[in-house]
Amino acid sequence: MRSYPRTAFVNQFNYKNATAFFTNAFKCKAALNKGSLFSYFVLVLVQPSTNHVFSAPKPQPTVTVRNELQGGRDLFLHCKSADEDLGVQHLHPLDTFSRSFEINFFRTTLFHCSFQWESVLHRFDIYTAKRDAYRCFVCSWVVREDGPCLVFDKDECYGWKTLEERHKFLS
Repeated sequence: MRSYPRTAFVNQFNYKNATAFFTNAFKCKAALNKGSLFSYFVLVLVQPSTNHVFSAPKPQPTVTVRNELQGGRDLFLHCKSADEDLGVQHLHPLDTFSRSFEINFFRTTLFHCSFQWESVLHRFDIYTAKRDAYRCFVCSWVVREDGPCLVFDKDECYGWKTLEERHKFLS
């Protein structure tokens, strides 16, 4: 039986094909003692590239925005993150827009939206992982003239930032 050096065995391992891994491991058993074979299995199991094979899919949070402007006014909603622009959404009175997404590894996921009706324009961070990841799995917002409200048993409302506050934020 041909013996394989340890480095050659590691280099020929194909992460995408677990069957090939186990087949090669048994073929090379003579070249590896029991201790190193066990160590090799442990090393493979903790590799980040293979963790997705052994883990369950993560549930994705969802943000829902509902137009509750008075007087039957339409709302134009434009949301984006660092990775994705969701485009402009036209919400008629009581219409809803929903979006599911993944929270990044560092929990810095941020979706900010601009809200426009008639000549009024506001901006708000509709989802920040630091604020919302442990608070709501489905974050349901309603947009009103005085600001967005996160809907729970009791609504949690936020006022729109004034022009001076926006300049401080941007500088």
